[in-house]
Amino acid sequence: MKAFWTNTALVTLGQIIIYLEDEWSVQEILDFMDQVDKCVGLLEANPELGRVYNFTHFRQLLVVRQVYVFYSTDDEKDILVIHGFWNNHKDPNTLGGVLLP
Repeated sequence: MKAFWTNTALVTLGQIIIYLEDEWSVQEILDFMDQVDKCVGLLEANPELGRVYNFTHFRQLLVVRQVYVFYSTDDEKDILVIHGFWNNHKDPNTLGGVLLP
């Protein structure tokens, strides 16, 4: 299965990286990006790895302790849709903006 990144996924990942630039070292940011790449690769190979999120068609997988990736699959097109990244320290009531169909 090949990953397709939505605009929301790119924006939310960018927001997390901007935050990390203020708080973490360059090496820690590079390590985070390696973890993102590793997670996406694992999901491409095994899309059911993440758990179903709140009885929806979305799944989530922990990238690092503070960040989840939310995704779904399109079996007809054989693609993994990356919907967004979520810092789990944020208000969960705003998560809906990441989980757009």
